Amino acid sequence: MATILDGHRIILFGDSITQFSFEECGWGAQIQNVYQRRADVVCRGYSGYNTRWALQLLPNFSESPGIVTSVVTVFFGANDASLLAINPQQHVPLDEYSQNLKTIVDTLRAKFPSAEVILVTPPPIDDEAVLAGRIGATRNNTSAGKYAAAVAAVGVEMSAPVVNLWTSMQAAAPLVTHSTQEEASSAGNSASTAEVTDWRGFLSDGLHLTAAGQRFVGTQIVACINAARPDLAVHCNPLGGSFGNSGSESALIADGPWYDQVTDPLNFADLLTSTLFTNDAEGPAAATFNLLVYPLLEMEREVRYLTI
Repeated sequence: MATILDGHRIILFGDSITQFSFEECGWGAQIQNVYQRRADVVCRGYSGYNTRWALQLLPNFSESPGIVTSVVTVFFGANDASLLAINPQQHVPLDEYSQNLKTIVDTLRAKFPSAEVILVTPPPIDDEAVLAGRIGATRNNTSAGKYAAAVAAVGVEMSAPVVNLWTSMQAAAPLVTHSTQEEASSAGNSASTAEVTDWRGFLSDGLHLTAAGQRFVGTQIVACINAARPDLAVHCNPLGGSFGNSGSESALIADGPWYDQVTDPLNFADLLTSTLFTNDAEGPAAATFNLLVYPLLEMEREVRYLTI
């Protein structure tokens, strides 16, 4: 029998950009919002770490009884790409970085056989901003691009999905020149980039993410999960956009019935322990609920709303 703490898990493994992913508007919090009551998102971000140090953490990862790790994101490279002459402590040579990523992917796949391991490239670097701030000349966009390309190559070799932030951020909001400003004003901004003038607006200090950058990363990673694992996709309620009510749809069974699925409040305990609403919900019983019972409950809910 499953318990309320059992079910699916998503692990975010990376450096400071992952560690900060549950800040206000954080991309990790955005993923947890999508998976309300369907999966627990666990943040394992280590500020300042590179892949060399990440390898030392892998023995601490393991599957837990009753838990199925469905996704692991691997988001390292911003520190590995540090310039050797200025920041030898964090720098990892490109060839070693690629090999480290392969080892990380292999190890995570062995530890979590049901998981989709997703690689995330380092974001672009705003050279002017890092020079002007506390980060200094330890990094530049050219180096970040080389490490992003290495991630993409490892993804192809390992058949692992890749979220290429270095490319997608710069493509979504190109650097603004006089001509591109005129083009943008005539064409209108897209919803995904309306908050920023150009891609540098995704970065707070030239490296870490602003609120707009956090939202961009979260959107990209959720899209990658949906493409790689459609069985894990959660579709929001078209009325209001919520991922956390009975109008949202997913093959993942929510933990406990939604409030408007409780047709008999006096027998709620029996409903709560039913396999129709727990993570044991597999096979004919769950199929019967999804195909027959759930639509009837939705019809009843709509009738109740119409008669209020």
